[in-house]
Amino acid sequence: MLSFSGINLSSIEGSKLACLLKFCPQLKYLDMSNCHLSGSIIKDLLNECDKINVVLKPGMLGLKGNNLSDIDGVTLFRLVNVMDCYYWPFQWCDYSLSVDNLKNLVDAYDEQCKELTWTRLSLSGINLSSIEGSKLACLLKFSPQLQHLDMSNCHLSGSVIKDLLNECDKNNVVLKPGMFDLRGNNLSEIDGVTLFGLVNLIYNNYTFEWWYYILSVDNLKSLVDECDEDGRTLTWKKLNLSLINLSSIKGSQLAILLKCSPELKHLDMSNCHLSGSIIKDVLNECNKKYVVLKPGLLDLKGNNLSDIDGVTLFRLVDLNCMNCFTFKWNYYSLSVDNLKGLIDTCYEHGGMLKWERLDLSGLNLSSIEGSKLACLLKFSPELKHLDMSNCHLSGSIIKDLLNECDKNNVVLKIKTRNA
Repeated sequence: MLSFSGINLSSIEGSKLACLLKFCPQLKYLDMSNCHLSGSIIKDLLNECDKINVVLKPGMLGLKGNNLSDIDGVTLFRLVNVMDCYYWPFQWCDYSLSVDNLKNLVDAYDEQCKELTWTRLSLSGINLSSIEGSKLACLLKFSPQLQHLDMSNCHLSGSVIKDLLNECDKNNVVLKPGMFDLRGNNLSEIDGVTLFGLVNLIYNNYTFEWWYYILSVDNLKSLVDECDEDGRTLTWKKLNLSLINLSSIKGSQLAILLKCSPELKHLDMSNCHLSGSIIKDVLNECNKKYVVLKPGLLDLKGNNLSDIDGVTLFRLVDLNCMNCFTFKWNYYSLSVDNLKGLIDTCYEHGGMLKWERLDLSGLNLSSIEGSKLACLLKFSPELKHLDMSNCHLSGSIIKDLLNECDKNNVVLKIKTRNA
């Protein structure tokens, strides 16, 4: 290994570097990072190596931190395979390359008729708004070993992505699951078919964040319609719709989304302007479609569910859908009436609630009867802590609560340090 890193080599000729390589036949790696080299010097280096029969080994050259923006497509094509980018991502910005360099590289493929050996390519932060989807598809075609392509924050649009996927289909380019990173691009104009095809190809670090792609509720509806029409399934495991306004969506559409996402373990719909009636429709439609909701699947914090009926609320709690260690009543804008409705449902159906910690703090419970609270405790056998601080309770209500607990053989647990 030989390192020139940080040395100003702007005055050296490419032929000189080629001679150096000729006289070092055992050299495996030459580090010329941050050496003020240009694309023209690199071109001379490669051409001279060809003339004097110097074979450059794969991954031999380290050129990070040099401005190679003046490099031509053919030279760049040849260079990629002799740079140290097999095990590490090839970062486009590390060489001050632009979208024009990428276009030239793709055009050079027809002349070279060779494949590129990189396994990971990062174009992150490069303005790709002027590139055609067909160009990107061509790049993928002659990069058969490419496992990950980072195009985050590249000013890409939904139409470019549509063209990319269509061209890949035409050219029989098989895209690998998790291959793309497209965060920070505005894909709001994307159609449902393209979005469906894209979801399984996006690297999302285990959670697909809807807002990373400037997607809206309309995009979600289009995706659901595509799922419902074709009956195909989505492979995501975690989906975050947090802060997306879902007030116009139907519960049946969310149920279809869940049906078509059999591997989904967590769906975050916190602060999404959902109502209790929408949630009721979701659960009812899931029952009709035999969709089994996993415990802890839904996060609904920050939604106003005050119009929810007791039966639906019971089912939500039973599913542990709020996905939090402590069920906080005010997270869902629930009132004392919702609590009464829940208790009445428990009494009528004899079901048990599975929560371990319930926080009613700040809720006005002055109108509730002690017997109601006793019923709540009776139907919550796993409850370890009930927070009713600042709830406008009176001594008489507490007296009724304790007396009813005695009558119903409800044993109140002693709070311990760990409870």
